[in-house]
Amino acid sequence: MPDTIRYIYQKVGVTCYSVPEMYSSPDLGSRHDINYTQKKIKAPIVHILVEELKADLMQIMGFYLYRVLHGERPIEHFLGELLVVGKVIPHTVIFKAHLLIIEQSSINDVLLILINGLLQWRSVEFDMLVTDGAELVIHIPGNLGQDGVVYRLDYYPPFGYPAPNTTIASKNIKDVIKFSQALPGTKYDFWLYYSNATHNTLTWTANFTTVPDPPSGLTVLVRSGKTAVISWNPPSQGSFTSFKLKIIPLVHISDQKPQTVTIENVDSTHYVLKDLVPGATYQVQAFTVFENKESAAYTSRNFTTKPNTPGKFIVWFRNETTLLVLWQPPYPAAIYTHYKVSIDPPDANDSILYVEKEGEPPGPAQAAFKGLVPGRAYNISVQTMSEDEISTPTTALYRTITSNSFVVHWEAPSGRSEFDRYQISVSNARKPQPLPRPKEEPTFWEFKENLEPGKTYSVVVKTVSGKVTSWPVSGDVTLKLE
Repeated sequence: MPDTIRYIYQKVGVTCYSVPEMYSSPDLGSRHDINYTQKKIKAPIVHILVEELKADLMQIMGFYLYRVLHGERPIEHFLGELLVVGKVIPHTVIFKAHLLIIEQSSINDVLLILINGLLQWRSVEFDMLVTDGAELVIHIPGNLGQDGVVYRLDYYPPFGYPAPNTTIASKNIKDVIKFSQALPGTKYDFWLYYSNATHNTLTWTANFTTVPDPPSGLTVLVRSGKTAVISWNPPSQGSFTSFKLKIIPLVHISDQKPQTVTIENVDSTHYVLKDLVPGATYQVQAFTVFENKESAAYTSRNFTTKPNTPGKFIVWFRNETTLLVLWQPPYPAAIYTHYKVSIDPPDANDSILYVEKEGEPPGPAQAAFKGLVPGRAYNISVQTMSEDEISTPTTALYRTITSNSFVVHWEAPSGRSEFDRYQISVSNARKPQPLPRPKEEPTFWEFKENLEPGKTYSVVVKTVSGKVTSWPVSGDVTLKLE
């Protein structure tokens, strides 16, 4: 074998015996060669080349070189094959080889130019730079901007700019072709053709998936302190394969971290969040996913869960027009910032009072209502607040006192209980007699006989079953002085 051929084979990485023994047989013919080349052209590796297949293409180049050196194919045809096989060698090198042929340089000089270009071969000759969800830039290294050379860009589906099958002169694009206005959430196939006076060749193809649009109409319905329902609308155009929700606590919660939820069922447009912290504020971010591509933007919404309800409270009557409400904090305390205390009918000087939480853990709190109407029944409620969310209230009905009467209200036993009647008694009265009340009748009673103005009385209420009485529930009341 001549030294030049051996040098070429060694430079391109093909052993001296493999190509000649494999392809020198005249029985193979040109049809076999073309089929083998076309098979390589159709494979994706021609367009985005990987190292494993790079060696195969080098072997094809070695085969072409062998045929050129043995006079089986003109060098000009060999240069054309280089363009056909996925633009293996940069155009600048091929053009330089053409000039050497025109100048009637030796074949060795031409081949050495091509070999050096082969050694500088990059894995991707054309590449794409995604600049936005619906925009990309096709980079064409080595474009010389020559007259008579054009590129034709085709793609499917036919939505974007420039339009499909657009022909662009090489001299007008420098080294990039910009594509924009693509549909979101869509898989595109691209074909780029290179044309000059002698060739019209598919030199590059690729597929590109645009990112989807984010969901719209994101809403959060807070059901309780621990659950919330997130709802959204899918994007109005483009495809999607799943939705993704990111739930981020906006307050410090020791046992909670940001969580991500993927909803694979695209027919479902709501999700129930559970195990949240009462009174905590969260941000939910909703993404759309298509072919493992997440929407570049997201829809977000902040929400606060309902805080826990305050504990029990009691009422002290300071006089016939003023009462003081004292209550316990919620348990567990969770998160809240204020209490809202209200009285109805709202005829106090201030019928709604806001009381800040104090201490950590918080302790009991109080509020006073003044300017009330003597003897009127009032509903009092205490609620906790966190941001704009308010807990369910703790409520009770109280009546302001007069100088000679008062009304007692009580509640039935909580849970399952069997009894026959209630028993109400007033201590320190002139004639302290237990008063039986059937359990079916309303749970209040007005005392208005044998009472003294300014005196304090203890009221005791029990349930009775047969001759057995329950533990007592008691309260004190002081009548107004005349």
